[in-house]
Parts: sequence; C-alpha cells; structure tokens
Amino acid sequence: MVLVTTANGAKGIDAIPYATLRSNMRKSIRTLRASLKETDVLGGKPLAKTHGTEELSHADLPEFIDWTNIAGKSIHAAVSKVENDKVLFLMPNGKTVWYDISKLSEQSRNELSRP
Repeated sequence: MVLVTTANGAKGIDAIPYATLRSNMRKSIRTLRASLKETDVLGGKPLAKTHGTEELSHADLPEFIDWTNIAGKSIHAAVSKVENDKVLFLMPNGKTVWYDISKLSEQSRNELSRP
C-alpha cells in the first residue's frame, strides 16, 4: 500500500494498493493527482477513495503518533505489525523500521497494547 499523507505526516490523504500502482501506474498517478487537487496538503483532510474493487476509508489509513523509548527519544510513526517481541513502525516517509518492544517506554508499551 502506498500512503500519501499531509506534509507533517499527521493525516492520511489517499492510499493506493501496491498491486494497482504496479499494474497501472499512469492511472494511479492520475487518480492521486485528482485527490491532491482537492486537498490542502499542509493541513489536509483524509479522503475516502475507491481503487478497483477496494474502498478505502479513514480506518484503512495508519494513525501516526509519537512513540518514546526508555532513553526519552521520540519518533513519529504508525504501527504496521507486532510480531514476537518487536513492532514494525511505518514512518511518515514510507520507510519501515523493526524495533524491540522492550526498548519502548512504559507509556508507549501501554499504547501498543491498546486495541
């Protein structure tokens, strides 16, 4: 899934399934440009779009929040996956990073355990 967020990464604007992007890049770019035309990307608002047979909603877009480690350093990321004793964070720039849960602050570990 390719996610498009506001400049600060706080809000999702659009999402394009990777398979759709790969199969028809030109159409995907046209669709994305149409979404961006109607959106204030600095303070933007999330949009629900239909791509193929999938309907995307606000719930499909990741929630980016601040996570703190035991040393007090913070990152702004969304949780992609929790596996064993690690969490896969999705960064606003689209990169992913595996991180040991034991290195997160107690508050961040509690946030991770919330449904």
